[in-house]
Amino acid sequence: MTRALKLVQARASALLRIVAKDLPVLVAAWLHVFNPSWKPQGINPAALAEAARRLQAALPRKLDQDVGLMALEVAGSVGTQAAVLGPAVVSWADRTGLLAVGDLNAALEAVAWTLGLPSLPNDPEERADWIARTSQAREMMGYSVSDGYAEARARAGIK
Repeated sequence: MTRALKLVQARASALLRIVAKDLPVLVAAWLHVFNPSWKPQGINPAALAEAARRLQAALPRKLDQDVGLMALEVAGSVGTQAAVLGPAVVSWADRTGLLAVGDLNAALEAVAWTLGLPSLPNDPEERADWIARTSQAREMMGYSVSDGYAEARARAGIK
């Protein structure tokens, strides 16, 4: 639940629902709408124009004049890495969920649910195989023993 609420709070759910191959086009179109002089590299111009047209229709007519500069700064930071935004958001949400519940098994169960499974495998060998095959689960396992997780727990006052 925490994972889902954090995604909603960050208004990042669209990054998860979009097909991974279309994410760079969406991000490029979003940045292009805010700064029309920016031309992304490696993006199909027709797909960019169509996505930008659709986004433009949903934006407010009046925007702060700094939005274009901020979009240009984000474009420089993101570069060609837009395709990893979806997985990065998932990872952040998974980590937030783990921190909230404090139980790795519960967090792995939640990952299984998000992937459409009724539960984690009960058999230890099957569970280990599932973790090895599932990138979200592997990432969660690694994070659960990292210095970053220990620091996050300490900052949150969790012992």
